[in-house]
Amino acid sequence: KPVEIMYSSNVLFVVVDGKINITVNGFTYSDTGIGTGIDITHIERFSFVNTYVSTNQGLYSDNGTFNSLSPKLEEIDLGGLKEEDDTVNIIVTNNSDKVAIGISNGNYGVLENDVLTQNYQSLLDSIHKILFVDDEIWLFGQDSFKISAIDYPIRLTTGVPL
Repeated sequence: KPVEIMYSSNVLFVVVDGKINITVNGFTYSDTGIGTGIDITHIERFSFVNTYVSTNQGLYSDNGTFNSLSPKLEEIDLGGLKEEDDTVNIIVTNNSDKVAIGISNGNYGVLENDVLTQNYQSLLDSIHKILFVDDEIWLFGQDSFKISAIDYPIRLTTGVPL
């Protein structure tokens, strides 16, 4: 079957037919039973323990249960970061203490110890990609990007003269 999303850490996660499957050897896949009723957009693993799953409905964490025999997801309260019709587009970890969350409305937040510690407007229409560069968070939208330390977005161009 077509694989919709694939993410590898110490375990390979694949989303097939909207459900998360895992494997440690690449040959035998186990259906976790998770994914029905949510539209998964991204999977990110934090320090080989917690798995974060972004969806059109919100952000979820397994709190380490993917390392057990009975995995489950719990929704993370994003407060005012996400409005009703917004989606969680991307999540990225720096694998030490932070998880950055990019929302379709241009907001982004940072989770530290599973607590939303920051909530910012990026001035981007939407966030599609996030990178950690040293201690800075770089956010990428449709035609612009923003660095967390700078107050304004920077427009990307083709370099072709107008």
